Amino acid sequence: WYDVIGMTVRGTSGGVQIGTNDNLCTNINVIGCSFLNQWFMGVQTRHGHNIVIKNNFFDNIRTRHTGNDAFGVYLTANTGNSNKDVLIESNRFRDIGGNGVQALDSNGEHINVTVRNNLHEISRPYIYRDYFGNEMYPPPEYKIVSAATDIVFDGANAITSDGAATGTDLSQFVVGDTLQISGTTSNNTNYGYNVTAVVSDSELTVYETTVSESPASCTIETFNGSHCGEVFIAIKRGPGPFLLEGNTIRNIRNTGANADATGANGAAMTCLLDAENVTFRNNRIINCNQGITSGNWNTNGLERNLVYEGNLILPGKGVDFPAAPIQKGIEVTQVVSARFENNTIIGEESGDRQLFRVAQMSHAIVRNNVMVSGTVIDLATQTYQSANVFNDVASVPASLVDAASLEDVELKLDESYAPLPGSPCLTGGVN
Repeated sequence: WYDVIGMTVRGTSGGVQIGTNDNLCTNINVIGCSFLNQWFMGVQTRHGHNIVIKNNFFDNIRTRHTGNDAFGVYLTANTGNSNKDVLIESNRFRDIGGNGVQALDSNGEHINVTVRNNLHEISRPYIYRDYFGNEMYPPPEYKIVSAATDIVFDGANAITSDGAATGTDLSQFVVGDTLQISGTTSNNTNYGYNVTAVVSDSELTVYETTVSESPASCTIETFNGSHCGEVFIAIKRGPGPFLLEGNTIRNIRNTGANADATGANGAAMTCLLDAENVTFRNNRIINCNQGITSGNWNTNGLERNLVYEGNLILPGKGVDFPAAPIQKGIEVTQVVSARFENNTIIGEESGDRQLFRVAQMSHAIVRNNVMVSGTVIDLATQTYQSANVFNDVASVPASLVDAASLEDVELKLDESYAPLPGSPCLTGGVN
């Protein structure tokens, strides 16, 4: 085995890359490392087998470029390559601009991937931090994008690589909405540096840092620094299997305009495009706009082998910042079948949020679930259900009318009934 242990990476575009398009790497441990204030990703696996990513801290990883995601752990593989036997366990992800973990819909394969017992959260109230970890509130409203597509300037504090502001006012180099820099510093290096810009009262001040770009041509763009985070884990390609188990996800929101990731719906976990063989088990999802969503496939109507078991989805009650209303708890569409057992989904009091929705599905197995305060939509052709518990749920679908309610559950169940192991149905029968 090859070990990367206890390393700290700050203020770079990348941290650890495992494998390349032409080279397979095997038996790699990335353990106890910190990936801080980066602008693309912490760990990237392009062609790796037997990979352990454990007990690491991924913090403040943002591209600060509208529509460009950032990742804590990024799995991608070209045709003929694969990521196989990958364990992502007991890591902490905080303030990631896009995904904590993504299995990309590239042309390769992701085989036997386990994501277990991780914590992913967006700090609430969210306070923007720049590439050096400096807090800036209110967050910047503008950003500077250079001619080099891999360099983005975040409009934060005037800080150089050594933590000191140069005080160099380059506003005289602004032509219209473009910053054009030429000239040299005292060491004859072009002023086309990776700069950090401050926009205040419509005046632009730019301070040089360290990355050379000659000559520099930078455009001022609107930047919404107050939005961070898209989804904890996104599975976009198989064949799997994927086990997503025991993770805690907090405070995911819909992304706003001009954020790193645009158009995201605030789901904690999702599978889409070419994903298959995914099990969501015993995850805790708290104060997120959506819980677990599956759909938007490249090909509809396939048997994708999706299992949702023992997950707990809760609203943000009792928090000291604005709570997120649960728009959807679990949603699955356009697959042959799926299985839902032992999940608990609680919406807002007297709310009309969709706790559970299946559609364009041949058959669904729905057993031992608890759903409170919201709506339930079942558009599957055939639903096999037993012993689900509903409370304050408007218009339970006809396919689920034989399910138990909190009021009459004991009358509906015979003496042989018992919840499945690990069931959250504490009021659903014999325990």
